[in-house]
Amino acid sequence: MKKLLLLAIVSFLFMFISTNVTAAEARATSCHGCTSLQMSTRATDVATLGMEIVYVFNQSSKSVKKYEVYTSREDGIPLTITKEAYEVVIEQGIKDTYRTFITQTIQAEQDTIIMPPDFPIRSSAGALLDPSFTYGTVSNYLGDLQGGWKLSLKQLFIRLIAVNVPNVDFGAFVPSSFKLVIEFPDGSTMTFKIQFSYNLLTNEVEVDPIALDLTATDQDGASIPRRPSNFAGRTFDNRAGGLNDWVDWARLRGLTVVGSGGNSGSGTMSCFVKSNGAYSCTLHQ
Repeated sequence: MKKLLLLAIVSFLFMFISTNVTAAEARATSCHGCTSLQMSTRATDVATLGMEIVYVFNQSSKSVKKYEVYTSREDGIPLTITKEAYEVVIEQGIKDTYRTFITQTIQAEQDTIIMPPDFPIRSSAGALLDPSFTYGTVSNYLGDLQGGWKLSLKQLFIRLIAVNVPNVDFGAFVPSSFKLVIEFPDGSTMTFKIQFSYNLLTNEVEVDPIALDLTATDQDGASIPRRPSNFAGRTFDNRAGGLNDWVDWARLRGLTVVGSGGNSGSGTMSCFVKSNGAYSCTLHQ
């Protein structure tokens, strides 16, 4: 009882005796992989003068803690700044939604998003040929996905705004390494790093996919050819109408492509080393 009374007196002193105490605010920060003590320390590190509510997110444990941090300043020589953090009961909705979001992002990273047959980018080669179009098209597709990690992230954002966390920094609770593997209609794949923002006008989470070019594969799961020598012995089918992408990709790398095929929904392109040592590809209808 004496200990509780002492804590109450200390809290009172920090709130009202400090020479400069501001109104209560709330902020979000992160301490991934931290112990409870480290999370408490992180809360005091980010808090400013006065009394603040600090939410500390921990991706590793799928947990979030809430602290009241009291900061007082005593002018003089030397200037003295004192901080104390007290863990308080966190809103159950924030706690549960964060755990759900982290669980769903982990699951999303383990799965592959398979694009529908009518997706306008037919292959990883097509994605690399026009990066700006790829960015906009993939962003729109991911933004239209229903449920899952996108919905839980929006709910988490709304819950934080409701408890007066201004200018929410997505970096505090969104995994910095969140990546999604996308399979294009022809079977080729590419990994995208996902970043988020929130559109206050539309009240929607916006997805910013960054293509990780070096992760691209061809139709058979092999690394996408980037030098003429990488094309030797490769065969590309016109799966889902993606052959034209591979033809353009080969030509962009300096290979000669001869023959006809790919425009009627069938055909293949086979690549080889010519007798003079040059690399070439032939289209077969």
